Amino acid sequence: MGNNVINNTVFISGFGPLVRGAKFVNAFSGSTSGTVDIYTCPAGKKAFITQVMGISSPIMTGGMQLKVSGNYYNITPQNTGWGNIATNSFGIVLNAGEGLSFTVNSNAGGNLWARVMEMDISTPIYTAKLLSLSAGDNTIFTVSAGKTAITLDTLGGVYVNGSGGLYKNFSGASRSIKVYHVPNGGSSGTGNQYFQNTAVANSSGVVVPSVPASMNAGDSIVINTDAATATQWVYMTYYEI
Repeated sequence: MGNNVINNTVFISGFGPLVRGAKFVNAFSGSTSGTVDIYTCPAGKKAFITQVMGISSPIMTGGMQLKVSGNYYNITPQNTGWGNIATNSFGIVLNAGEGLSFTVNSNAGGNLWARVMEMDISTPIYTAKLLSLSAGDNTIFTVSAGKTAITLDTLGGVYVNGSGGLYKNFSGASRSIKVYHVPNGGSSGTGNQYFQNTAVANSSGVVVPSVPASMNAGDSIVINTDAATATQWVYMTYYEI
């Protein structure tokens, strides 16, 4: 609990003046069965989701999903257990109309809670989402002209737990990825690679670390994958000011 409090405090106190029109909202699914939309971001807002907690007995299994334009993208595998106060951290910003959903795999009836902070759409916190990947280099995001940026970890802190985003592989086979912080006008290479070649098994994911430094206008985060197989996706969360 202590680490969670520290991370969330960093997010709120460290960037509080930049968070506009914020409020905490209740996102809950009780006696969960089938596929349920736990939360949908309303018009004119964006929402930061740090964690989802579940409790059930017997242990309910199922997959947490990002819902975009009626399509579902797995965040956790369908056999993930949500019992005995299970907690998963996501650190994702939803845009208006996007949602957090859950599909039960076995032992329906558990309860799920999501930690959600809604804020005005003008708040300069973003999650870049690539919902499909090509073989080779894929740009996750580029810092806007005249701006600087810093990536946030999955609990909203600035490099408190070292994570910066998540890569998910549900392609049916193991995939190999690597990540670069490419400076403005540059290209990916060993001189700017900050996440080593990593094998990611099917139906799993890996934390993409926070960028070790702040980012300047025109800088990009680039992920390289060894195949264009469907149902790979990646996201990173960042502040841009």
